[in-house]
Amino acid sequence: MPNLSDLYQIQWGQEKSAQTTTALQQYNFITAHGCHFCINIGSTIKVWQDNQYFALFNGYHLNDLKLKNDAFLKQLSYGSQEQRIQWLKDTTGYFNLLIINKNSGEMFLARDKYGCKPLYYSINAGSGTISNYLAQFNRTQFSFDPIGLYESIHYRWLSGKQTLETSIEQIPAGYYGTITDSKVQTTQYWYWHQLSNNKNSQQLSLNTATEKVSKYLDEYFQLLEPQVNKVLIPLSGGVDSSILAAKAKQHLGNKCVAGIIEFEDENPELETAIYFANTLNMPYRLIKYHNESILEDCKQLVTHLEQLPRHYSSMPFYRLLNISDEFDAIIYGEPGDTFFGSHTIKRLLKQLKRMQLLKSLPVSLSTSNILASTFPQIHTKVKNFQQTHLHQLIHSADKIAFSNIDTTILARLKDYYTEQLDIDQQLPLENEKQFNRLEQHHQLSWIKTYMMITDIADHLVTAERLIKNKSVKLLTPLTYDKIAQASWQLSSKAYLGKDQVKEVLRKIGCQYYSKESMYAPKYGFNTPKDKWLKILNTQFVTSLKSGYLINKNIITQQQLDTFEQLSAEMRWTLYHLERYIQNASEHIN
Repeated sequence: MPNLSDLYQIQWGQEKSAQTTTALQQYNFITAHGCHFCINIGSTIKVWQDNQYFALFNGYHLNDLKLKNDAFLKQLSYGSQEQRIQWLKDTTGYFNLLIINKNSGEMFLARDKYGCKPLYYSINAGSGTISNYLAQFNRTQFSFDPIGLYESIHYRWLSGKQTLETSIEQIPAGYYGTITDSKVQTTQYWYWHQLSNNKNSQQLSLNTATEKVSKYLDEYFQLLEPQVNKVLIPLSGGVDSSILAAKAKQHLGNKCVAGIIEFEDENPELETAIYFANTLNMPYRLIKYHNESILEDCKQLVTHLEQLPRHYSSMPFYRLLNISDEFDAIIYGEPGDTFFGSHTIKRLLKQLKRMQLLKSLPVSLSTSNILASTFPQIHTKVKNFQQTHLHQLIHSADKIAFSNIDTTILARLKDYYTEQLDIDQQLPLENEKQFNRLEQHHQLSWIKTYMMITDIADHLVTAERLIKNKSVKLLTPLTYDKIAQASWQLSSKAYLGKDQVKEVLRKIGCQYYSKESMYAPKYGFNTPKDKWLKILNTQFVTSLKSGYLINKNIITQQQLDTFEQLSAEMRWTLYHLERYIQNASEHIN
């Protein structure tokens, strides 16, 4: 059966036969466990069924990007629970999966270990919906989930089964779920920290890790070469994208085209990105991002993402991916920072070491009293450190920095939506027990695990959702399982480097570019957000002045009149929160 684009419909009756269509607003209607399920899982779809099972796979796996062979779906359908879980662990790719036993009505749902392809569900009053898109859910009313709201505002990611709405949940990254008797049971099958606890693995030196990662990148692109025709590589001027561009050019040749963003005013790494493309003799598209483009793009962003956008960098990335119609794959650099080193992780490790040192200090009562009376601020800081758990420290470090003038709005949001839930005392992560156990393990593994199920999952969902043409594959070579394993085996010294992080990738890059370019200071993917906010201010205020947030007194007219006094983060948050509510309200019955 060929891949289906957009939405599809499949129905079966006594004959257990199937019909398919790609018409919009068509669904699968399935009755199971007394519930009438509406099934819609996405755009890059493979469907297989017989008299006993119906199986649906949305996404790709590396060995068969175009899903020409559906034998794996038959094997998964008839396989045991253990065999299905092992397949999920062993498969490199981005996907969600649904298997239905037509006789018993039991449903098996799963999401890939990286979480790139969301999978939402809702079961209520004899009906259910399973979908890759929130837009397909009909709501009887709109209500924020307090934990989902807290995570979205303070971190701009959703880490567990929560979404922004109480009536809709999701299968988290690295989880599978079963639906029996109208109840959903989710179970984690993938634990990132276990990669560093493998008894057969040894810590890798810098040179050994460099050789292995370079070799595994070669393997990845060799697998890819016969399956793609034209590949877009967003080239920022940074380390990750430049190394992937070099490896892609080496193995894919003229199938590669670089995409480079040029801002209207500030372009700190434009020349570097062009240098990389020219050095590789790779053709490139220069996409000019005019400041006025922010007006239209900002309106569309939440509609595409179906969550709050975390970074201003989503805007030019959205414009860059609008040219994706010409390509069948896009090479993306995540999760280079987490796998091979970032200054954020380096800073966190230093804080952890300092905290553990303070925890280990035996402070007598008399010494404590002297310290408290002589240096009260130092005493308070030491006491707080000694009472802090690792997960609390890292979680607080990942918070978005709101200003003091934003606190009244944050307080109103909390008061209005949390009711009896003390959100500040609750770690929003579903994986809290896992993290408590991890405190006994390697600190670097702990931090990387945290990043993978929060920040990285969010980045991948964002990139996947912003691709205009959904038949285009989002490919991230650094998530190749062998590369992931090698990154977890890196010693702390090899991971952190001396003056520069990502030493493994920089050494690989020196095979293709000058050493000076690989070790040049990183300016970051800086967007002209201050100028953008001035352009957007009127649009933000207009959207908010008669909307949901002001009607619920979460923001006031006085705050709208002085809107520019709020921090950039708060203005960005409020506007996109209002846009999310507007989109959801269109689907309220």
